[in-house]
Amino acid sequence: MMISPETYYEKHLKGKTKEQFMNAIRGLKEEIGRLKKHWKMKFLWIVFKCASEVRDLCLSF
Repeated sequence: MMISPETYYEKHLKGKTKEQFMNAIRGLKEEIGRLKKHWKMKFLWIVFKCASEVRDLCLSF
């Protein structure tokens, strides 16, 4: 689920010190990196799976 930057600020960042703010931003960057890696691997697995099914189909003729 996505929330707007304004809502995230109100719930998680408002009233924080600069150090706390920067730590939160670093955490978000790390989470985005993990999610990108996860979805990239999932995409590559789907491509590999489809390619192997096509190969098997072609070899069956």
